[in-house]
Amino acid sequence: MTDKVLEKQAEPDDKPSSNVKALRMPTFRILMVILLAYFLMLSAIGYISFWDQDFNKPEKMVAPYVEMLKNYQLDETTLSEVEREQLVKVIQEVMKENVDNAGDLRELASHSFNIVLGAILSFLSGLVTMVFQNTRPH
Repeated sequence: MTDKVLEKQAEPDDKPSSNVKALRMPTFRILMVILLAYFLMLSAIGYISFWDQDFNKPEKMVAPYVEMLKNYQLDETTLSEVEREQLVKVIQEVMKENVDNAGDLRELASHSFNIVLGAILSFLSGLVTMVFQNTRPH
């Protein structure tokens, strides 16, 4: 039974039905669409990773907290000395957490950029290998 199945699969006169028309995109166009998608992802992730945004500039992350610290330290009318010290500790802790989170975002964006770049390079490597294998005489 297995030999009959193999013989049936090996017969070259099995043709797809003429009623079904498969959409065929040229191979070059498919490759260009894939490359375009990769480069769009690389551009978007590169923009997020390396462009001047709040999490890419530590001074933008810390400046509002430093201003708040100055304001509360100079304001002696609304808060007592103990309350100001506690508030300063809280603001410093929030500032530290915010800077740490920004560092994590930068690291994540950088890793994402490297992953997409690696995917592009592996795709291009496979593409070049296929092209050169097809051009070699058999």
